[in-house]
Amino acid sequence: MEKSFKISSNQIEKLINKFKKYAHRTINNPHLLFFVKLNNITLSIFKTKSLLLQGNKKEIDQFIKENLNIAWTPAKASQTKNINGIIGCDEVGVGDYFGPLVTCACYLDNSQIEIFKKLNIKDSKKLNDEYILQIANWIKKHTILFVSICENNIYNKLIEKYSNSKLVLSICHNLTLHKVQSQIKNKKYQTVMDEFVTETKYYQYLKQAKERIAKIDCFLPKAEDKYLAVACASIVARATFLNCMKQMQQKLKIKIPLGASNTNEIVKVGKYINKRYSLDDFAKVHFTPITDKILN
Repeated sequence: MEKSFKISSNQIEKLINKFKKYAHRTINNPHLLFFVKLNNITLSIFKTKSLLLQGNKKEIDQFIKENLNIAWTPAKASQTKNINGIIGCDEVGVGDYFGPLVTCACYLDNSQIEIFKKLNIKDSKKLNDEYILQIANWIKKHTILFVSICENNIYNKLIEKYSNSKLVLSICHNLTLHKVQSQIKNKKYQTVMDEFVTETKYYQYLKQAKERIAKIDCFLPKAEDKYLAVACASIVARATFLNCMKQMQQKLKIKIPLGASNTNEIVKVGKYINKRYSLDDFAKVHFTPITDKILN
């Protein structure tokens, strides 16, 4: 029997640490990251973050139960017995030179899933901005959620303090999670983070920042494709970011480019801003190649 599925970086790290003493020292397959034989099953982890289990069905099922829990079947996680719903977490603005960092945590109850499925709710990167702005308002009215806007001046101070954008993102996510979890009473839920860093690193960052840590059950790559709650968080975060950019453009009276790839246009707008205001208030200045071109 064979079972194959995608796993997260955190799951890979845990499996390798747990079974490395049984691992084969020589791996001839260039696509294979880790291989081990355990009694009547073999475990193969590929560089594509795929896990292949081969062997006795009963032992494979037992292995999954003991080592992967619910994370390997994300589409079914919200239907797990005694779980009422999912809190999904996502962010927008990480790769944008201009504009804030926006994080969102959103609780979706199991009873709402069928309704939300009918609304074409999916990762915000797969939807146009007009629909995002429209559906985000509906999501806000029908879910428990919290949105954190880390304005550029605050963001830049945090980067200066910690010199780590993922640590700053971890702080912002932790804040939104605390806000949502405090609103959910008498419900059993799971919290899913769209994986931007391994679970180990995430908690290390929060300990370094001396934050009170909100519990997360699952870190999963591309979680917005597997959990409606994460997709909802993605949509609301994107809508919030777009509204922030609209307000910024109205204040500056100039069109502001999104992203960070259109360097010439970004530098042009950055120079315009820097002559009239403080660049720190509108841009993520730790994007040093761009900032250096603006200031020089």
